[in-house]
Amino acid sequence: MVLSKSKQWLYTAEKNGPFQRPHLVKSKGVDRLVKGKGVVKSKGVVERMGSVNIGTWNGRGLEVMDMFRRRRIQIGCLQEVRRKDDGVEMIDGYKMFWAGNKDGTSGVAVVVAEDWADRVVRVHRTGDSIILVKLRYGGKMLNFISAYAPQVGRAEIDKENFWDSMVDVCSQIPDKEGIMIGGDLNGHVGKETGIYSSVHGGFGYGDRNEGGKRILEFALGMNLRIGNTWFKREEEKLVTYESGGNKSVIDYILFRKSEWYKIKNVKVINGEECIPQHKLIVVDFNVDFRRHRKVIQKEKIRYWKLNDVNYRNSFEAKLEKDKELIDRTVGVEEKWKTMRDTWMEAAKEVCGVARSNRVHRRKWWWSAEIAAVVKDKKSKYRKWHKSKREEDRLEYVEAKRNARRCIGKVKHDKGVEWVEKINRTGGKNGGNGEISRVVKQMKVEKQDVVKSNCIKDKRGEIVVVEEEISKVWVEYMSKLFNEENIWDGITTAEMKEGPACRINEEEVRKALSKMKQGKAGGLSGVTVDLIKASGEIGVKWITELCNGVIREGKIPEDWQKSIIVPIYKGKGDIMQCSSYRAIKLLEHAMKVLERVLEVRIREQVVLDDMQFGFTPGKGTTDAIFIIRQMSERFREKGKKLNLAFVDLEKAYDRVPREVIRWAMRMAGVEEWIVSVVMTMYEKVSSVVKLEHQDSEAFDINVGLHQGSVLSPLLFIIVMDVVSKDIRKGLPWEALYADDLTLVDEERRVLRERLVEWKGAIEAKGLKINMEKTKIMEIGREKGNIKAKPNCKWPCGVCEERVGGNSILCIKCDRWVHGRCSGIKGSLKKCEGVFICKKCMGVGLCEVKFNEGEGDGGVFELGEGTNLEVVEEFCYLGDMLDVEGGVDRAVEKRIAVGWNKFHEMKGIITKRGISLKLKGRLYDSCVRSCMLYASETWAMKVCHERDFERAERRMLRWMCGVRLTDRVRTEELYRRLGIEEIGTKLRRGRLRWYGHVERMNDNCWQKRCRIWEVEGVRPSGRPKKTWEDTVREDMRKLGLSGEDAQDRVKWRKAICPCTG
Repeated sequence: MVLSKSKQWLYTAEKNGPFQRPHLVKSKGVDRLVKGKGVVKSKGVVERMGSVNIGTWNGRGLEVMDMFRRRRIQIGCLQEVRRKDDGVEMIDGYKMFWAGNKDGTSGVAVVVAEDWADRVVRVHRTGDSIILVKLRYGGKMLNFISAYAPQVGRAEIDKENFWDSMVDVCSQIPDKEGIMIGGDLNGHVGKETGIYSSVHGGFGYGDRNEGGKRILEFALGMNLRIGNTWFKREEEKLVTYESGGNKSVIDYILFRKSEWYKIKNVKVINGEECIPQHKLIVVDFNVDFRRHRKVIQKEKIRYWKLNDVNYRNSFEAKLEKDKELIDRTVGVEEKWKTMRDTWMEAAKEVCGVARSNRVHRRKWWWSAEIAAVVKDKKSKYRKWHKSKREEDRLEYVEAKRNARRCIGKVKHDKGVEWVEKINRTGGKNGGNGEISRVVKQMKVEKQDVVKSNCIKDKRGEIVVVEEEISKVWVEYMSKLFNEENIWDGITTAEMKEGPACRINEEEVRKALSKMKQGKAGGLSGVTVDLIKASGEIGVKWITELCNGVIREGKIPEDWQKSIIVPIYKGKGDIMQCSSYRAIKLLEHAMKVLERVLEVRIREQVVLDDMQFGFTPGKGTTDAIFIIRQMSERFREKGKKLNLAFVDLEKAYDRVPREVIRWAMRMAGVEEWIVSVVMTMYEKVSSVVKLEHQDSEAFDINVGLHQGSVLSPLLFIIVMDVVSKDIRKGLPWEALYADDLTLVDEERRVLRERLVEWKGAIEAKGLKINMEKTKIMEIGREKGNIKAKPNCKWPCGVCEERVGGNSILCIKCDRWVHGRCSGIKGSLKKCEGVFICKKCMGVGLCEVKFNEGEGDGGVFELGEGTNLEVVEEFCYLGDMLDVEGGVDRAVEKRIAVGWNKFHEMKGIITKRGISLKLKGRLYDSCVRSCMLYASETWAMKVCHERDFERAERRMLRWMCGVRLTDRVRTEELYRRLGIEEIGTKLRRGRLRWYGHVERMNDNCWQKRCRIWEVEGVRPSGRPKKTWEDTVREDMRKLGLSGEDAQDRVKWRKAICPCTG
């Protein structure tokens, strides 16, 4: 069989140095001779994938990236990268996804060009030998797989497991999606076709071995072709491995048979100095490219210029000329349109507009100087590789050393420059500082999938065409915001009549002062930046407009429209619509009116104390504290406490509009305010903001506005009115917005109250999510979940540290306290035959309820509804467990702290950055997450040691100090300018104690501390309580409870960093 050689690459010349990927041009059609089909013309864009075994990433990585750039490779498959664990990193214009192991051996990676990174929709790792990256290109899904097969000397079981994994990975890819595999498969498929003519093209090399047979059988079973064998090449363009005079082909490119006509070329590239043994193998393939519909981007006004006094003065002067035009307008609609046009024209004239959406590429240390020395090194390598003379080898070695020295110097200089910039800008607040920008960038770069350019429809099929994606989103959002649950329809309520009160300018000023600048606006483009920059003119205009809305009972048409932005929740399938949170961008002028109305509504409404969400003076800490205090009170008397954590299904999106009106009337809101609020929900429509275009508009008839200022208040009013006739209040019930917690001693009563709440909620159109609603019983032993030991030699029964009076269990091989063993008398008589209680199953509590009320971790609610019983639950960010202690909470917070530390690792462990700046960042970003809710815990010494141990490791890492350097921890705290974590913990508890002590005596945050539970305290030493911990803290500082009444004195006493 004779095949014509593929035509030359269709690339334009590389521009602007090594940072920019070469631009691709569309092929007019590439003619090629295909066996049995004659001449086939294919259209699209020609792309290139490469695969190579690099031996190791260390010392070669950046040169490999440079090789990919020079060879115009967009997708690279790497083997034997030898990087620890799994990860993702942005490196020199490419995004690298790798799969490794703890030892840093073997490992594979897929490298994607920077402008392809946003197209990645899935990354799947199988051990350290297979990694799959799925991305969208045009109208098709492409799957690139990097694989590294076990070498010849490995055990047969390892080889079988590898190929079984390859079959599993490939078989899960739908037939209509493309597959391209690049890898070091450690097998010789041979020169001859033999019986494998459908997968082997007949242009191989050498003899076939057992490894080659496995490759051919895999290709046959997966309907793939081995690309190396389908193009006639000279020997040097076939051989992929060369060492010590031995040549072979063990690296391969595989692709689907059905896509054979798209393959233009497969060849080996020689002469790359950074990979001396293996050779780079590349494949040129044609991709059907679907042009995106050209969308005229909205003009983006440079609002930030209004922060400058000169620009602001010019803007106000421009508005001053047109204010008479506003005064002459009549009616809300006309007045708003005139204001809108005046603001926008003045902003464009003064600030200018930006049309470019270009994302600035990250600059790295590569420079023309480095490019020159690397080029010289490579030319000398080629010269030596060709001549094999000793003097040429010495020249190459010297050039290699020179290149390393040059790279090290430039990297150091660039690093110093960057560090100086960080130290200069580190004090800035918000997102304007260099630190905030870099941290956000590093967080995005370490994510496998940044965003999804495709979506799954309701049948689960992936949609990649822009028009179809838009239809899927409209269908999903329209159903989400228009599907109303069945409810009783009762809306009878007494109206509170009263005259409509005019809004004054002072109310508008206060509302504007609470609104942050730099936020995205609605469809009109008028943002709070423009309104604030207008000064008193803007205040006057908004006041007149708001009073016009109240007087006419309608809002402008622009206010009825919104933009829905799907925000990925960070969990779940990124291609599922349900994994996104729909946030509405509303008109900022309407938000000013909402803030004014919110203040007036709060003055008229009295909410129950059980609501902690969106209530001034309350927060998550209050709710967590009450739950923990109740668990302490019951545990103190040896009683169990049952909790139900109730989750509402799409609470904001399912509230019927008439229920909102009914709830405001029932809560005593004046009727004119009710009318204005409901006007904001009449004839509303929205569009979904997508990457290339906005969707068609659709009506929204159900639910509250996500992103509205009023929505949280309206929702808690609905919850308050709905539960008015059934609630018991604190401490038996607690609400944080839509998070409901029910508490009771008896499980039967808890069931009855849960049924009552379910009926009341569903009667008004809301619905309980039974899958996410959990039951927990505090006060019993853990059955399935083992707590992490707090010491090196924990007891096999109680998990506390064992001493000399202990015995070894022959079944679990763990030491057990004498008191926990159950042995009476000497322990020596049972040595060698002892089995602990846990291994024997004695004294363990199963997840089974009294009186036949449930079994096997199931809580029977009735009517065939069962709820899951859990042994731990994350309540408002704090981990509660069945034992009522804080062991799991401490573990959870330390894990969260480490996650946050790794997010900021690129900054707080960077050499050269000021240690004081590192300390401030660590204290505000890492430690604050780690100590969340710690003021409510009854902490033991072992818990404080856990925090100290974790923090010491972080401090040493930040300061660049090893344990063997013998630097005292106090010195590290001094260098970073932060206080010890023990002091921070104590201050947090005392601060909260003082806050609670100064509360009203009727507040349950204070009452729950002295609340007595009926019963007799069991024998034995009582568990440590929060009060015990606080008393120890006060004793260390010489304080008493009476001192907390004086807030100033109390703060001065607990603030000094002394212990």
